[in-house]
Amino acid sequence: MSTESSHDKPSGQDFKFDASDVIVVLEGEGRPPEVMEQHFQLRARYSPHASVFFRLFPVIDNVSTTTTACVQVKAGDIIALEKEVYGKVNAANPGPAYLEVVRGLLNGMHSVACLRFQLRSHGTIDLIAPADSDVDSAPGHRSLDTCASLRSLAAASLFSLYFRHDILRRKTFNKYVWAVGQFSLLTETEKQPYNCMVDVRRLYHGAGDKVHAPLDHHGPAPARDRCSPPAPATPASCGSGSTLPFDEVPPYRGRRGSPPPYAACVTEGQSPKAGSDAASILDTSPAADCELREYGDTKPRDASLDPHLGAPPCGNEDLRPTAKRKWSIRATTSPATDAPRPEKLQRSLFVDPDDESRIAILHELQQEMRQRDQQNEELQNTVDQLRATVGELQKRVEVLQTWKKKQEELVGDLEGTCSHLAERQDDFDDAVDCLSGDVDELAGKHDELGKQMLDVGDEFQDLMEGMVCKAQEKIRKSIEDGIAQQIQEAVEAQVNEVRRKISKALQPT
Repeated sequence: MSTESSHDKPSGQDFKFDASDVIVVLEGEGRPPEVMEQHFQLRARYSPHASVFFRLFPVIDNVSTTTTACVQVKAGDIIALEKEVYGKVNAANPGPAYLEVVRGLLNGMHSVACLRFQLRSHGTIDLIAPADSDVDSAPGHRSLDTCASLRSLAAASLFSLYFRHDILRRKTFNKYVWAVGQFSLLTETEKQPYNCMVDVRRLYHGAGDKVHAPLDHHGPAPARDRCSPPAPATPASCGSGSTLPFDEVPPYRGRRGSPPPYAACVTEGQSPKAGSDAASILDTSPAADCELREYGDTKPRDASLDPHLGAPPCGNEDLRPTAKRKWSIRATTSPATDAPRPEKLQRSLFVDPDDESRIAILHELQQEMRQRDQQNEELQNTVDQLRATVGELQKRVEVLQTWKKKQEELVGDLEGTCSHLAERQDDFDDAVDCLSGDVDELAGKHDELGKQMLDVGDEFQDLMEGMVCKAQEKIRKSIEDGIAQQIQEAVEAQVNEVRRKISKALQPT
């Protein structure tokens, strides 16, 4: 597997990397590669102080469980970090034998990127879980499978992550490689901000997490395994907020501090909201027995126990107006039994003002309960409508998923075309570079020839001048010789003619 690295220090920009769908392959000496069917979400965070850490969160039913357990890989535990791309982008490298299995888990994705981690030893990966949770006793078979996958990953020393090939830029990867290489050169003071970033006690908004030891990792747990919130001695640079992956409080932690059930409120004197008035009436009532009187019971009772007072049921019984019997304001005693006791009859016919206020309070509570029942019905109707809407949305999601698969196939084809065009562009750039070199070489030769042409021109001009002079001289000579010869011939001809005439004149006739 080829390694992409850079020894130049990257820029100081804040580079983050998130991959929503990641497949993990466990590797190692003496064991075959193991492709984990569990999907993960990868988050990589880089610090300007030459530090980087990676966290993997399990994904269950297409939802990332960023509020439960995860694994954390720190820069100091990494020996080598490598990246390779398989598919149409790098058709020359077919990849490992299990690559088709990985592509199947990634919904048929053809072009994938491989990020390979080689750690210093087994068990250096942190398996992080909330401080009040137990990874070993998680309910549900899916949770158990997820926990087993997390433990297997935490015990590995060599593993690979597979995801989309075009989401991790080469510049970002080079930054991570540089940070891993420079981490061992940092001083303890320079490592302090990084240690705060990876401190598990800061997770869940300061509630604290714990680090579980892998199954094959023996020996006592480190000091960071203690489940405690951040201690006062935590450096100020760590702050009190949560680190990046744990952005929300888990649901089962959000109920901490909520009021106890209604029955406990009544027994402890802590009734919630609307039930508080009824509970106070029940606690302050002088009667100790709240049971209903029998149908034929005509035995007089104290005025405070008379039925027309409207005493509520005991404990956490329902206070709704749908009771089987209604309390009557009229006296239920017979004349025969009440004749010798006119005082008690008079007491039962007149209502105490305090009791009237209590009855009014109970009526108000009953009215509130009726309103709540109506609100519950409205909420139920709303829930039904929402369920219908959710069903329609699910159908739309299925249609969109089908469309997404088609688009992914088209994107794969486009990626192959773009890769081919990029290769052709590289070839064209190389050809342009070669042509540029040739042009530069020709320009140099042209300059040399230009200088030589100037020298040749001067020599040619001198030669022409010399040739002109020689030609003129030769012409002058030839002309002078020709004229002299002509003059000589003419003179000789004249002399001969004169001689002839003289000789003719001297001859006797």
